[in-house]
Amino acid sequence: MNHLLDKLGNLAFPQTEDVAQCALCGSSERDELYEAFDRLHHLPGRFGIVRCNSCSLVRLSPRPLPEHLSYYYPEEDYYSYQALTERSSIGFIDRFRGSIRKAVLEKMGYPTTPLNVLEKIIQPTANLLFKSRATYGWGDRFPMYVPNGRVLDIGCGSGIYLSQLKALGWAVSGIEISSKAAAVAKEQYGIDVFCGQPTDAPFEDESFDHIHINHALEHFPDPFSVLKKVKTLLKPNGTLYIEVPNVESYGAAAAGPYWLHWDAPRHLFGFTPRSLEKSIVDAGLEVRKMTTILADFREWEDTYRLEEEKGEMLNDRPIKSFGSKLGHIPGWLGARMAYGYDKTKGDFLCCWASRKQNGVKPAASRHK
Repeated sequence: MNHLLDKLGNLAFPQTEDVAQCALCGSSERDELYEAFDRLHHLPGRFGIVRCNSCSLVRLSPRPLPEHLSYYYPEEDYYSYQALTERSSIGFIDRFRGSIRKAVLEKMGYPTTPLNVLEKIIQPTANLLFKSRATYGWGDRFPMYVPNGRVLDIGCGSGIYLSQLKALGWAVSGIEISSKAAAVAKEQYGIDVFCGQPTDAPFEDESFDHIHINHALEHFPDPFSVLKKVKTLLKPNGTLYIEVPNVESYGAAAAGPYWLHWDAPRHLFGFTPRSLEKSIVDAGLEVRKMTTILADFREWEDTYRLEEEKGEMLNDRPIKSFGSKLGHIPGWLGARMAYGYDKTKGDFLCCWASRKQNGVKPAASRHK
């Protein structure tokens, strides 16, 4: 018996609603996957994770009423609402890192001062080996530069991603439901953020060269309306980047109900490659490239299992003991073997899309 679920499920909590039909295809046929609760913050409530038998979209049912969702985003603790702690640049190593970043960004079309001899020499190697680090961890997911370009980040949190692009010459805008996070973006980075739902945002049609939705689409009560709004906001040759957890990943299958990225009740939907592509196409957009990437959250799975056994939240989380890390090796190897055989089994779905074009090659195709 899950005593922790019983304890949290019996406390007073915001009202919930059942979602009888799939919001993507309309089918009422479904598989009940897991009974769920808020494993991350231990806020009260009892929810259900179900999968549509027709289109494979996963949804939360029952789920909190839309007007009560903010209850499950504690602003003092929620990770994406925090500001980035900057480290001052010191010494030769930091200057060399700066040269590597400059060489990579110049290759991606970003305006830089002329490369010196060393930077020209290291550019091919830097672009091959250090592109991810040079683009703040994004790699090929970082947008190519567009002169006088405008970028919109939907679900921008405290504006860290936008601050990186702003420093590189983009005109930036954000959308965020948290007023505290929006205030951090303004105070820390001078970025104006619309606070509210994307469908209510007051931006003009065809006003953005790049739109970024990173681990946000699954949080919206109606992500399909969000995608339709995105279509109107993108310029004809604009690009859209979406990243969401992959509910068909090896990690999700191996962890079962303890997978970190079920994240009930904040994740209202879970996408497979098939359901994400259908969502994008139904909105009038076109998928240009879809990949998955591996990540490792086994320390959180260990934490959730132990907390369920003890019936309470651990003081130190996630678990990072040496013995625990050793125990992760078989799963780590299994995930990489599965990924080598089937590249759709990574933990995160990464998708580049654009408006449907007639004979015009979109900028997003450069990522292929």
